[in-house]
Amino acid sequence: MECDCNSLNDAFMIGHDNSTDSSSSPIVSVIIPTLNEAELLPGLLADLALVDCPLEIIVSDGGSLDETAALARTGGARVVHARQGR
Repeated sequence: MECDCNSLNDAFMIGHDNSTDSSSSPIVSVIIPTLNEAELLPGLLADLALVDCPLEIIVSDGGSLDETAALARTGGARVVHARQGR
C-alpha cells in the first residue's frame, strides 16, 4: 500500500515548525482499540506493515483475556492498557 508522504506532510505539518525535526516525513499514529482480538489483530498489523510511510502503531487493550497484547507487541505495536468498558 503506497502513501504519498509529501501529501501527508502538507496536511499534517501546516503551521508546524519542523526546524527541529530530524525527518521531513511525518509519523502517522494508528491507534487500535482492542478487546480479545487475537484472531484478527495479526492480519491488521501485517496489512499496516505494507504502508510505505512511517507509522506509530498503538494498541489500546481494554482488558483482553486472550493473547491480544502479546501479539500486538510481537507485531511491533506499542501496547497501552485501558479499563474494560471504556
